Amino acid sequence: MPGASVSPPALSQIPRGAQVTLAVSTGPARVRMPSLIGQREAAAQQRLTRAGFQVVIVRQESSQPAGQVIAQQPPARAAQKQGAAAQITVAAAPPRVSVPDVTGLDLESSVTTLSGLGLQIAFR
Repeated sequence: MPGASVSPPALSQIPRGAQVTLAVSTGPARVRMPSLIGQREAAAQQRLTRAGFQVVIVRQESSQPAGQVIAQQPPARAAQKQGAAAQITVAAAPPRVSVPDVTGLDLESSVTTLSGLGLQIAFR
């Protein structure tokens, strides 16, 4: 039986009717998930590792500062088995794009070109 131990040890010769003590494990210790939202990635990862979690990092474009934890799973204060996976979602800066030269293009072509790159267009 995994997680169990017996005393006296296995293969010992004892009289029939003697007492045998069986100790059964209750499994890994349970730890509480810390609150990590708003922390920097390195600090959050360190806290999770010290608490005994396996760390999974997901990067997601966000308006929050790059490197900041914006989501976590399981939620803060949830009790988990030590060694369980904990996922943090870390803000990533949106990719940069080069602004194309639309000089001389008609309005529709300019708007199509710029919006196709994910740029916001302001008219004046």
